[in-house]
Amino acid sequence: MDFARYRRSKRWTYADVASFLGLAQPSSVRKHELGINIPSAEVLDRYRTLTAGQVTEEDFMVVRRRYLARQKIDEKSAEKSKDVVE
Repeated sequence: MDFARYRRSKRWTYADVASFLGLAQPSSVRKHELGINIPSAEVLDRYRTLTAGQVTEEDFMVVRRRYLARQKIDEKSAEKSKDVVE
C-alpha cells in the first residue's frame, strides 16, 4: 500500500506524520509520498513501524519509479513543444 493512501485513511496530516517520524519538515513527508525523495533507511524503518508493516520500502520504490517515469514523459513533451516553436 502506498503511504499517501495509508495516511489519508488515518486522517493524518503531513505535520502529524513528520512529528511521528521525527522529521523537521512536514514537506519531507509530501516529497516521500510523491516519489520526489526516497526516505533514508532509518526513516523507512520508522514508516514501517508507524504503519505496522503495511507500508514497505518497496512501496516507496514503486512511487519513485512512477515519479521518474512522469518526469521522462514531461521532458519528452517539453522537447516536442520546443521543436514546434523553433
